[in-house]
Amino acid sequence: MLEKLVADTLFNPLAAGRTYSKAGGTVIGYAGFEIPVELIIAAGAMPVQLSGLMPADSKLADKYLEDSFEPFVRVLAEQYLQGNLDFLKHIILPRSNDSAQRLYYYLCELRRSKGVCGPEPLIYDLAKIPRETSRLYSEQSTRRLASEIGTIEADLPKAISRRNQRRWLFDALNRARIRQRNMQGSFIDRVYRASDLCDADIFDTELSDWMENNHGNNLQPQNR
Repeated sequence: MLEKLVADTLFNPLAAGRTYSKAGGTVIGYAGFEIPVELIIAAGAMPVQLSGLMPADSKLADKYLEDSFEPFVRVLAEQYLQGNLDFLKHIILPRSNDSAQRLYYYLCELRRSKGVCGPEPLIYDLAKIPRETSRLYSEQSTRRLASEIGTIEADLPKAISRRNQRRWLFDALNRARIRQRNMQGSFIDRVYRASDLCDADIFDTELSDWMENNHGNNLQPQNR
């Protein structure tokens, strides 16, 4: 059931990733909402969204991070320093977020000078000014990230299709929420937060079945 999957996932957000890693799979964590998840999927890895991890005692992070760091970045740093993210191969941080960008440099330095263990931090720099130079720069950044994590170009179409299926599911869910007005917003928020913390195939199947059983076949997204 979708409700149980969401509840279990949010209760232990890293459980699915750890299970996948223990079975021999590669898991890559990322923060923010501009990281091209398709690249991770096409690298044969399980993507795990790290922006919504639960708050924890930040005594280790407080040794290195100033008060100006955003709360989610402080939580991420604490989880990293505690060793809770050691099952990840990489952690991808966006340069567009000042706190996340600084965390990247802090983690690189801590790994170099203090011998801190943990997944290799990577930075993704997406230029957002609408001009040709920005587009070219973003393309170079995306190709660099793909190379760093081992993206297989031939697998990108399938990865994009899988990710688009998730987008169509969420679009159908949102249309149903607006039309029927009988869905709790808090539950929909929990569905969104859990979606990138567990196995994508399992989640998409559970969400699709839940929509069909509760809101009718007409809500099913069409393959494109």
